[in-house]
Amino acid sequence: MMTVIFILGSAALIIVVGFVGLILSAIKKPIATLAILAIFTACLYGMYKHALNRHHLNLLPAQLQVSKTLYVKEESWGIGMPGDNETGLITYELPEEQAQKMMRQGLEYFANVHDSFGHEVNGWEETPIKLGDAWQGPRYNSEEPVSNIDTLSIENYLDRYGFGIPIDGDVKEMIDQAITKPGSYYAYGNGGLIVIVIPKDRKVISAYAG
Repeated sequence: MMTVIFILGSAALIIVVGFVGLILSAIKKPIATLAILAIFTACLYGMYKHALNRHHLNLLPAQLQVSKTLYVKEESWGIGMPGDNETGLITYELPEEQAQKMMRQGLEYFANVHDSFGHEVNGWEETPIKLGDAWQGPRYNSEEPVSNIDTLSIENYLDRYGFGIPIDGDVKEMIDQAITKPGSYYAYGNGGLIVIVIPKDRKVISAYAG
């Protein structure tokens, strides 16, 4: 999550500079300084949330025309540098128009759905997901799987490197139903990313474990 680290670093720098200026002015005008500080903090928080939302949207191919994030669960072990473990799951709202097109066209809809910001997503297939290397095969720098997975569950995918995270029960149930039955679509990207599209529920999922 280098983007997030950059955002936080930039925000921290702005805060430090801002506080220095506020401290100098607080001596003369304490009430005005507090008001400015409150506005300044609110603006910074808004900027951070907007940038973080853009980062999450950039995990998806732009062709899906997704613009709304519904649920986010992410954890990181380390400081976001190469080699650190990161696990996350984000759900998005799929626009009605795109959902209808998918249900009419099926897999053909995804013929040109592949480019995302820094993540090439391709090789779309229809569910149910096949239990292959990404779920139960050899793991990073190892010839042996971490665990012998014989049941499809999004929690198993998130735990593929031993850094699983708890997710909302309703979200888990929705995803597990989608990936084990026909009617949804999925593709893998780099960095341990999987994108799952559920037209009937108008939901898109991006999950990563890497």
